[in-house]
Amino acid sequence: MKQGTGSEDGALRAGLTFETDDIAALTKARSGLDAPDAEQVYANLLVASRMHQAVFGHRLDR
Repeated sequence: MKQGTGSEDGALRAGLTFETDDIAALTKARSGLDAPDAEQVYANLLVASRMHQAVFGHRLDR
């Protein structure tokens, strides 16, 4: 989280790192699910994290 202090780019990089790590963790956890409702929750969380990741990346590329 320290990389997110001091500048907008630092905050965007921290957000991008967080979402990338979150996607990896959600993907790993999702592989062991067998309940459809839990699978849907993880799928929704992955969609949200991917959208956040895209926004952070887009803002850094500007």
